[in-house]
Amino acid sequence: MPGVRDRGAPAPSTAKAAFAALLAVAGSLMLWVWTGAPGWALGAGALLAATVLRYAVPRPALPRAELHGGPLDGRPAPALPLPGRTLVLRCPDGSRARYRRDASGRFRHLAPPR
Repeated sequence: MPGVRDRGAPAPSTAKAAFAALLAVAGSLMLWVWTGAPGWALGAGALLAATVLRYAVPRPALPRAELHGGPLDGRPAPALPLPGRTLVLRCPDGSRARYRRDASGRFRHLAPPR
């Protein structure tokens, strides 16, 4: 089923962070009930609002570009470097590949110096 993790697979780090933040909210509310100090309720509300804004509100994805040539041909990469800047990426075999935008705006592989 799409969207369902395999049984036994580790939870993503974002889920762990959101779970920890929501546990902290519950703990703060328990301390508010026990002590009666309103600071615990205010802190819990602020943490809950920050957690919802961070994890529940969708954020726009970073622009992506396709790499042309070299060992990473056809793979997507972040389209952030400005023209003239070199993008250095790690290859699956552990080596590094360098890409630079050409005049058309595509990322082209730069051959290693000989």
